[in-house]
Amino acid sequence: MFLSPKGLRILLKWSANFFLLASLLLQGCTKKEALGSDLLPNGTEGIRTVTLTNIQSFSLPGARFRSDEDTMSINFLGAYRDPFCGSLETGFLVQYALPFPNDIPADSYTADSLLGVDSVILQLPYASYYGNASTGEKTIRVKVYKTASRLYKSSTYYSDWLPENYQSGAPLADLFVKPDVTSSITGTYDTVPMLKIRLNPELGEAILSNGGSLRSNDTFQDWFRGLLVTADAEGLTPNRGGIVGINLFSDASRLMVFGRHKRLGNVRVLLNTGSDHAKANYVRYRRLSGSGIEAQFADTSLGQNGFAVMGMGAVHAQLKIPALSAFEDSMPASIHKAELIISSNKTFTDVLGPVPRLALKIINTDNSHSSLPDESQSEAYNVGGKWFPDNTYRFAITRYIQDKLIGGLSDKGLYLSCYDEHQTPSRAVLAGGNNISVRITYKRIK
Repeated sequence: MFLSPKGLRILLKWSANFFLLASLLLQGCTKKEALGSDLLPNGTEGIRTVTLTNIQSFSLPGARFRSDEDTMSINFLGAYRDPFCGSLETGFLVQYALPFPNDIPADSYTADSLLGVDSVILQLPYASYYGNASTGEKTIRVKVYKTASRLYKSSTYYSDWLPENYQSGAPLADLFVKPDVTSSITGTYDTVPMLKIRLNPELGEAILSNGGSLRSNDTFQDWFRGLLVTADAEGLTPNRGGIVGINLFSDASRLMVFGRHKRLGNVRVLLNTGSDHAKANYVRYRRLSGSGIEAQFADTSLGQNGFAVMGMGAVHAQLKIPALSAFEDSMPASIHKAELIISSNKTFTDVLGPVPRLALKIINTDNSHSSLPDESQSEAYNVGGKWFPDNTYRFAITRYIQDKLIGGLSDKGLYLSCYDEHQTPSRAVLAGGNNISVRITYKRIK
């Protein structure tokens, strides 16, 4: 086919546009890499990397937190002693309810019709365990009491309440426990990993002989106000003990009374817990004189030798990056990637194992806490804070550094804690000083 000069020019122009469009479409269809994951090599096109050290680190005592059933999905029971941090112990109050629908023949239960109580069994389903994995080191002492005052579902409870203010009378049980959170135990009605505690039968006799209190939940809970379950860290030697998570929302969470009746024969009353009934955890952190962390509560400079965080609101840490001010000489610059790297102390990691994840927040000028701007990002820019096999925790803080240097972000430093700290008893002992660094990859803007 013969084309005139004009036609040839039109064909060439159309072809060029076609190939340009195709090229753009292909680029658009190519899978995009996560931001910050395809950095150019250092030195390429002005890309530079600097490592800041001499990060200031120190631990501080924690604070109470709300611990009722509306805020805690798991309750905790146990105690352990850490040679660096001190001792942590925790337990709970729990309210019990009549079965629904209530099938208890309350009018038949009177003191003169009761022949005896065979047993009173408390079932506490396990949800987790933290502590020394060695069987001989994980023993904890557990006590169970009647509660002195009634709990209310609508009330707010905080973790700093004192268990001795709620206990009534002598213990219904006092025993040493070695938790096994993986092996299922066959109960009368449930087969799950759980702690089964036999209580003083006098509690069952009181319940079965007081039929008037079994007619309604409100009447029953006024009379039987619940149980207090405690653990004691007193006498524990270093690296001993453990803390278990207890699922009081489980159907297997029961208080069971088995007895004999003149007319009804064998009888049983099943009392349960659940989301409709009150629960509250207490936490007691015992600071130990001479421990690695105690001195730095008075002298924060000692945190450079090592510091720690401990869950259940016990201990948190503060970080400051004074060397960042020297980096201002490189401004203006575009921060491609910034990473905070904290080494853990392997000596302590080997005993209780590493904490899977730590959390990092900004300490505002009014001492409140807020999320890092990186929290709103995804993939490579997610803050992270997970433990790595090289014994480090790593946090992506690119947006935070960018805002500090360019956006003028004003704060008092960074708040470091166990991830979801109010729902974990874990602790992490960390190496301070030059074992903490901030690695920044950037490009100066001319």
